[in-house]
Amino acid sequence: DRLRPTESERLVAEARELAGSDPDGADERFRRAIELDHPAPGPKVAYATFLLDQGRPAEALEQVQDLERRAYAD
Repeated sequence: DRLRPTESERLVAEARELAGSDPDGADERFRRAIELDHPAPGPKVAYATFLLDQGRPAEALEQVQDLERRAYAD
């Protein structure tokens, strides 16, 4: 059953596909993926990369800093 992507993984894939044509839709999917799989770093890293590509470096930095805080909290 694990061969199938999780809902979070599916949303990240959709977001990546939409990034160039529908950035708002991509943003929405990245945020939902993070909500669904909050402990996993993958969605936040993908979202931070998207934010950089969209010219939103301050928001990308927030995502990375959140990952750092969680890593040191464990």
